[in-house]
Amino acid sequence: MGPAPLHTVAEQEFRDALTGIFSSYDFSPRKVTSRDERNIIRVVSNSPKSLNDVCAELNLSVCKQTVHNAITRSGSFSHNEKSYEEKIPVGASRNSVLAQQQCGVELGP
Repeated sequence: MGPAPLHTVAEQEFRDALTGIFSSYDFSPRKVTSRDERNIIRVVSNSPKSLNDVCAELNLSVCKQTVHNAITRSGSFSHNEKSYEEKIPVGASRNSVLAQQQCGVELGP
């Protein structure tokens, strides 16, 4: 003998009916249109600007995170990581690495 059902048949039918009615409201509507996203990418790619500047220039009334999400979603921009040679070794200061580069002398690991 299995456990008792959590809801009666009538409750399950009611829940299923409501799910069908409200299924189109599962997600909130988009805050920016695809055209707005293209404009955001155009403005950011022309020159580096803050997210607030982008919103002001395009007259968007959305938060900075929405603009950031649009930029990230585009895939056009990514973090440029320094090459392995340019990375500062663990325990070394930036000044000592710069001095080594200027003098052409390696002081060791």
